[in-house]
Amino acid sequence: MSLKDCIKFLNKIKLIFILSIVFYANQTLLADALEEFKVKREEIYEFVVAPKISGSGDKIKINFTTKGYCDVTIAIEDEQGKILRHLASGVLGKNAPKPFQKNSKKQSVIWNGKDDQARYLENRNRLSIRVSLGINPVFEKNLFWSPYKRISQVCPRIESSKEGVFVYEGAGIDTIKQYDHSGKYLKTVHPFAAGTYKNIKGLRMKKFPQGETRALKQSMYQQTLLTSGNNASINDQMGRKGWAATTMSVRGKSIALAYLKLNRLATDGTTGGLNLEGGKASATFKFRARQNKFNIVGATSSAISPDKKWVYLTGFAYRYKYNSDCMHGVLRMPYAGEGDAKIFVGKISAENGRAAGSGTNPGEFKNASSVACDSKGRVYVSDYANDRIQVFTPEGKFLKAIKVFRPAQVRINERNGDIYVFSWVIPSYELMKGAKYTKQPKLTIFKPFDNPTKISEKELPIIGFRDRFKHYIGLTSALNYYGEIDPWGDKVTIWIGLECRNNEATGVHPGDGGTKTSWANSGIKLIQEVKGKYVVIRDFGKIAKKAIVRCAPAYNALQRLYVNPVSGKLYIGEPDSGPTGKSSKWWVEVDPETEKINVIPLPFNAMEGAFDLNGYVYLRNTNRIVRYDINTWKEIPFDYGVETKAIGDSINGKYAPSISAISLPAKSPVCFHQGGISISPKGNIIASCAYRFVGISQGHYKSKGKKVVPSQSYNPTQYGGRISGATVPCIHVWDKHGKMIYADVAPGVAQIDGVHMDKNDNIYFMHTPTRKMADNKSYFDYMSETLTKIKPGKVKFISSSKKAPIPLASGAQPKRNQDIKGMWVDNAEWFYGGVGYAGFSEPRAGGGCACWFSRFSLDLYARSIVPEPYYYSVSIVDSNGNLITRLGVPGNVDSSGKKSKVPLPGDGLSLFYACYTATHTDKRIFISDHGNGRIVSMKIKYHKSVTNKL
Repeated sequence: MSLKDCIKFLNKIKLIFILSIVFYANQTLLADALEEFKVKREEIYEFVVAPKISGSGDKIKINFTTKGYCDVTIAIEDEQGKILRHLASGVLGKNAPKPFQKNSKKQSVIWNGKDDQARYLENRNRLSIRVSLGINPVFEKNLFWSPYKRISQVCPRIESSKEGVFVYEGAGIDTIKQYDHSGKYLKTVHPFAAGTYKNIKGLRMKKFPQGETRALKQSMYQQTLLTSGNNASINDQMGRKGWAATTMSVRGKSIALAYLKLNRLATDGTTGGLNLEGGKASATFKFRARQNKFNIVGATSSAISPDKKWVYLTGFAYRYKYNSDCMHGVLRMPYAGEGDAKIFVGKISAENGRAAGSGTNPGEFKNASSVACDSKGRVYVSDYANDRIQVFTPEGKFLKAIKVFRPAQVRINERNGDIYVFSWVIPSYELMKGAKYTKQPKLTIFKPFDNPTKISEKELPIIGFRDRFKHYIGLTSALNYYGEIDPWGDKVTIWIGLECRNNEATGVHPGDGGTKTSWANSGIKLIQEVKGKYVVIRDFGKIAKKAIVRCAPAYNALQRLYVNPVSGKLYIGEPDSGPTGKSSKWWVEVDPETEKINVIPLPFNAMEGAFDLNGYVYLRNTNRIVRYDINTWKEIPFDYGVETKAIGDSINGKYAPSISAISLPAKSPVCFHQGGISISPKGNIIASCAYRFVGISQGHYKSKGKKVVPSQSYNPTQYGGRISGATVPCIHVWDKHGKMIYADVAPGVAQIDGVHMDKNDNIYFMHTPTRKMADNKSYFDYMSETLTKIKPGKVKFISSSKKAPIPLASGAQPKRNQDIKGMWVDNAEWFYGGVGYAGFSEPRAGGGCACWFSRFSLDLYARSIVPEPYYYSVSIVDSNGNLITRLGVPGNVDSSGKKSKVPLPGDGLSLFYACYTATHTDKRIFISDHGNGRIVSMKIKYHKSVTNKL
């Protein structure tokens, strides 16, 4: 070999060596990036040396040796099993939290004889020390759940089949439930049950850094798997208030959902072998000459042909202020194919801002409001303002007309061919320009097609429409009523869905926009003919009211959860007031043992709350915290508080005076909710206080007469790279007497969602910036947050943003990768990413919206119970940032434990959209699963426990 060839060969070896180094370095970085999401405990829950107790006084030793590096929990309990001291918990090994020894299975832990509040315990011969291995929460029960509860103001869509009756509702979240012919709940079709996702074609699947492959949810709110509606959009904020379908139809085992597009499901909760998404199903118009955007109108009625070849769509109705109408035609699209909807009969068009193309001839319509098919494939279309039903062949040839007053919906009895026609108000320009509509809703029945003579005509026992559409603002869905007939039971049953208008929660007051309808009175009603009259035989609203007391759905998907550690009762804060609907005048009280529910009034409409170890409750608005005895609602004044004449939150608010409340240096952020409060075991009060920084140019103080006083908005110390903004808070801490002991403990922190303090004054919060991984890439879900632990006054957040009041000087950037997106964090204890939901992280949709947000909880062992909504799970993280275990798989309410309708092994937990948690330490974990309309109670168990009496 020549010298030249030798040099070439050596260069190749050198290149291979360098590439190998780069490859293995990248693999190491990737491994480090994924390490954060791995469960850290070994799944070995055995003692090599069982726990032994020795010593006395304030130095009692607990000695034991484990077989593996599992998680260990130590509790001091009384004779009833009540924990008096939560001594220690965490994963053994290289990162074991204090007081455990690192890198050792042999442990010696000292108890000082005190309880959680640092009081010496007497009568120790009555106490026990429990050492447990392997926390093992398992599904216990669903709380505050009823399948008869409404989830949306929008009129539900109801379709019957031989299998049962299916009901669709949407309000950001989408649900399809199946009931039997008597109205008894059978199952949920969407959200999909656990274990069915592999049979749903067309989902976006991804392998998460956490290890499992799961379906990616739609929209910036990550709250639905359906793609048919405006709530699947990433470019706007309709994910929190839109819906997947304006119409649903069922034929045999096939389900068609349609709004912007067609979605195809099967009654077994899969897609029946078809792709989920079909073609375009909507109509697009420009209703105002000068407006920039187009209005998309969805069908409110649809029908699948008997051969399942076609889906017919009509009822393209819209309802806006001073402009309500219904189009004058029917579209048709393939059910199984990918084609878009095309004109079948009539016209779908608009001129001068209104529906156009109406007529009175055969094949022409004045408001084509609904469609149905009979067993022969004939197509029935209700021609509302022409007072007739028109019937066509599958080819669109006109067959005949059936005269009937104001036919809003036409339905066909599949068992005998009888024609049922509901008459009530729909959006119609003909009605808008006329007198008030005062006709009582009624149902007319005709014989089958060959001889459609009238059989009967009777009024329906539901509330009639008594106004004009021009007063109805604030809710743009088209229908006031939806009717279905179910002929498959012992006798024909009529199902009626109602709109439920509750704009008051959003602060809409003008005209009829301030309507507040009773949710309990707006449930689906089952009606039958009894002695010549229609009567309600089953009322979903009344059933839900009896079961759960409060029937209103959680506005903004918001269910703040609190547990009284004395009673173990759960309290649910759902919004009913305040700007953008973030405050509560009432809490729902749930006893998890008996499942008894009470709705309790609060002294004022509180934004947030918390409990201390004595069972006192702390309520907060923007700038005050008041402490109460929850049993009497007597105020427990702070020694360092301020007297206040009226505390509350505006817009439909409630106010109360205070003897001595903590005054918070806070102003309302742009999202009108603060970042949380909580009470440490010592009784310290920690609060996130948005302060609306006024800017360096305005100075730190402003003159008021001769006295110089601080600005009402808090003015923190500034430095290069400290961000400020409309949502940026400072975190402060007060002692139990109301005296501030730590100010601005996390300088430079961005918006947060929940803040807690442990017994050693360590601070934990969920931070909206996305986690930066070890490979310097952001966690792929940019809407996720980062769980962070710090020590007060030891940390500094440094932003790379040029919008900081004092931008970071050139060359002043830390010489390392960022810890979270856009930030370096000096001296943080640890981070854990991929959690929570940060609404303002969406660069599109006008910069996002944080009206939907998230909260985590911290138990008395300083274990974080943190939601991972995009991953359909909840994680438990110890005080050193070790992931102990992860709970949950994708699924619905039918997948709830080993004995449920769809049995689920392991922890028995399925979740769909879970953003809030709470815990009764070592007893229960509570999870708000808004996607399934329930609170889940997880019973805390351990794989192995040994208890020794003192």
